[in-house]
Amino acid sequence: AATPTFLVWGDSHARALADAIGASGAQSGAAGLLALRPGCAPLRDAEVSGHDAEHDCNAFTEAVLDLSARSPGVTDVVLAGRWALLAEGTRFGRESGETVYLSDSATAGRSLAENHRVFARALRGAVEALVAQGKRIWIVAAVPEVGWNVPSVLARSQRFGRAPPVAPTRAEYATRQAFVLATLDELDALPGVEVLRPDALLCRDVHCDVTRDGLPLYFDSHHLTRLGGTTLEPLFANIFTR
Repeated sequence: AATPTFLVWGDSHARALADAIGASGAQSGAAGLLALRPGCAPLRDAEVSGHDAEHDCNAFTEAVLDLSARSPGVTDVVLAGRWALLAEGTRFGRESGETVYLSDSATAGRSLAENHRVFARALRGAVEALVAQGKRIWIVAAVPEVGWNVPSVLARSQRFGRAPPVAPTRAEYATRQAFVLATLDELDALPGVEVLRPDALLCRDVHCDVTRDGLPLYFDSHHLTRLGGTTLEPLFANIFTR
């Protein structure tokens, strides 16, 4: 029943984190809004090849920015998405799926090299629009991608007495996210913008965790389970203590 003071905006990865963000906010008595659409990361003026017509991501982006502008009580906006898929265009590990190409109004042609340029422009465009509204921005860096379906593969490994695949390493995460993290670092330097790093809690050793206490942290190869999201609750506490 509280007046919303924060907004969570993003794609299915944001949805996977929303319960944990909400739980963290509830501990401080804060309520929030969710603006979620699968396949539509918080990017402005960016089309994703293959599905943008179906998802209408640009229209959704402008609707969210309009909602934010009309919500003066919302002081904080949390952005989350599967950043590396959009920036790199390629899948991770054994994951199947088509290559993703980004384009915008300044794009001459689609290519994986162009993805980097469009991604940086589109994310900055969304962030700058929110900053202009006077919001504090919290960008959640990507959770580690695993590259194989965690619960399915672990169940089969146990059933047939096989060793499961090796979990992704910190080094693999750093390589996969290199351009994204460099882009986020540039945005982190802007006043009122802060980047949150899930890998700090999920990659505690050489490898990044795919289970805790024998339970999967992912429900496929890259989306966190509810337990996985709960693992990140301490990461979101800063949003509500400022």
